[in-house]
Formats: sequence, structure tokens, C-alpha cells
Amino acid sequence: MLAVYDLKNQRMLNHPDFWELVTGFDSFYGVSFVSSFKIIENEMNASGDNYEKLAKLQKQLNEVNTQYDEKTARWEYLSNYVD
Repeated sequence: MLAVYDLKNQRMLNHPDFWELVTGFDSFYGVSFVSSFKIIENEMNASGDNYEKLAKLQKQLNEVNTQYDEKTARWEYLSNYVD
């Protein structure tokens, strides 16, 4: 899942075309998981009683949590070889 937050327009871009976003740039820096959590939480807080949107955001939050857990487990596994 690619989730991008448009800083200029202050909104989430759902399912953007990655290559279209990075065309013409010499470098690309990803958004951290911590930022992803905060962005989704802010969107949820702004959604109020829109339960359909809240359900979609909760699904995104669950996916980010799963990815975070997987990356953390991988980091812990690899760090055992460095120590």
C-alpha cells in the first residue's frame, strides 16, 4: 500500500501513481511510519461521524501497524547479527 500525504494541499493521496509522483525528481525521501500513524489519526479525528471514511482509515491504520510490526521484527532479527 502506498500512502502519500500532500504537504502543499494538506490531504492524503489515496493509491497515487508512484512513478508519476517521482518523475523529474533527483532524489526521493520516504515518510516514516510514525508520520503515517499521525497522518491517519489526524484524518480520523477530522472525519467525525463519517463512519464509512472512518472504516477505511481504520483499515489503513491496521495495514500500517502490520507493516511496522513486520519491519520491526526484521530489524530485530538483523540486529542480532550485528551485535
